[in-house]
Amino acid sequence: MRHRKRMILGMIIVMVGCLALFAAATYFAGQSARAEMLAQNPAPGELVDIGGRKIHLNCKGEGSPTVVFEAGMNEFSVQWVTIQDALQATNRVCSYDRAGFGWSDVTEESFTAERAVSDLHNVLVTANVPPPYLFVGHSFGGINSRLFADQYPHEVMGMVLVDSAHEEQVERLPTVIGGATTELVSQFESFQQMNRLGLMALSPEQIPAPDLPATAVFQYRAILASTSFFETAVAESEAFPQYLRDAKAQNATNFGDMPIIILTRGQADPFVGVSAADNAKYEEVWQELQLDLTQLSTNTKQIIAEESGHYIHLDQPELVIEAIKEIGDGQP
Repeated sequence: MRHRKRMILGMIIVMVGCLALFAAATYFAGQSARAEMLAQNPAPGELVDIGGRKIHLNCKGEGSPTVVFEAGMNEFSVQWVTIQDALQATNRVCSYDRAGFGWSDVTEESFTAERAVSDLHNVLVTANVPPPYLFVGHSFGGINSRLFADQYPHEVMGMVLVDSAHEEQVERLPTVIGGATTELVSQFESFQQMNRLGLMALSPEQIPAPDLPATAVFQYRAILASTSFFETAVAESEAFPQYLRDAKAQNATNFGDMPIIILTRGQADPFVGVSAADNAKYEEVWQELQLDLTQLSTNTKQIIAEESGHYIHLDQPELVIEAIKEIGDGQP
């Protein structure tokens, strides 16, 4: 009996040792895969030093106005590649990454509207990207576009707001958006742990990616699997409600006769983990707030993207391209 107990104990020790070795081997393989992905994924644009840290700016083509793309919350420059490629023959088209996303350096500073606008203006000035600018902002990026245009009115000649966020959405639906944000942050924190172990880099093809050209898909997956993307996403998501309160306080709502096109989704885009009733209420309020955006200037037009959810620039990029051309062709 004692012999059998010693044998079982020995087998358990061997199994634990094997599991430990497997875990260690997986960890080191994951770190190696992360390092390799990072090395294979250089910034497609330039890294602009704005005073001790660098922001990634990817500009293509020539021509006025300069089109500046603002990505949505927890997103970065690669999502604009299809539209940039389509417009670079006629315009200077520039996408960039907010601090900590894409190829931009992480910052210890808090996520605020003031810092976001300041970073982008510093990047454009330092990189000698001249106005006039035509801003194209998706979701959260629509808020940033408006704040920039409000602060630098003589540099912005028009805006295309792509299913843009609205500063009152959290105020109008605190429970729905609060619950959805909590769920999102929880997911990001889980992914963050997987990423730190290198598990994503070992199987990057399992990372869901936008419908983009193959190079952009690789870049997207490499950023998620080899950088601190998820840490930054958690920070930006948690700061979102205060960000909107600050945006509301700035009151960037009167743009005179500036040409503005509001692209609004035609398909509901429900939150995961939220009840059907709450999602229906959210969609109703979202559409009301989209209509409110049509009051931003006396020269505003709303277009419904009938075949799109929240990501109109991915579902129907031709609508974004046409809107940019319409405003750009009408400049003095």
